[in-house]
Amino acid sequence: LLYVLTFYKTMEREWSGIDRLRMNKFYNLMRCMQREIYSFLGKRGWQAEELAMFEGILRSGPLLATSLKAPGIQLHLVDVLLEELSEVVQEGMTAAAWLRVLSPYLRLLARSPDHAVSRRVLDRVLRPLAGPKWLRACLHPADRK
Repeated sequence: LLYVLTFYKTMEREWSGIDRLRMNKFYNLMRCMQREIYSFLGKRGWQAEELAMFEGILRSGPLLATSLKAPGIQLHLVDVLLEELSEVVQEGMTAAAWLRVLSPYLRLLARSPDHAVSRRVLDRVLRPLAGPKWLRACLHPADRK
């Protein structure tokens, strides 16, 4: 996960220098990175220790709730969360794993000084998850009741 930490530190550092013609390429790169991270975590059984490390990377880096450095990164990570998770969740996730994955986004919702970011978390993460279809389909069979 050191690679992930380095990736996001680099993205944050260089974000303001990316011209608008290349922006979509960097958005796509972040999307691919998220999918690969979730794929890695899923293949390893959503281990609590690895989830905690990834959660820490997001909380202290791109999803740092008090940061106003790169809201574009925050908005994009919010936008792609459920799409990329749905690509890799096969056998489902335990409720504990779901809480770990969602925790940085919930903190962002609660503490972000940018109302656009908070609104995006609500619209692109929480509202879709509130529907029984999405969350129930992705829960681990032992947690479905």
